[in-house]
Amino acid sequence: MKKIGSVFAFSVLLCSGLVGSAPASAEPRDCTTYILNPPGTWGDGGAYCRSGRGGFRVRVNCDGPLWFNYDRFGNWMNPGSDFSRARCDWGDDALSAAWELRN
Repeated sequence: MKKIGSVFAFSVLLCSGLVGSAPASAEPRDCTTYILNPPGTWGDGGAYCRSGRGGFRVRVNCDGPLWFNYDRFGNWMNPGSDFSRARCDWGDDALSAAWELRN
């Protein structure tokens, strides 16, 4: 009986330790963005995430001189694969770029 009780106690301690632990982060990490505004063309931007899981994409905020600001979105990418890129309309500048995460 003593042996069964100690095995049961060990099992309870083991399970309580696993239940109490935090889940691993599954979102992309180590992300960076850029914007480019070559004269006389269009602005564009990109995002890149080096590690993690899930998906990411870039959101570029564009400024049209005759219109309101608008957003362009890049393709969903996996971390470590390639840049997510988005381009503004011809003659419009990229004001900012940010990454969006999808788990």
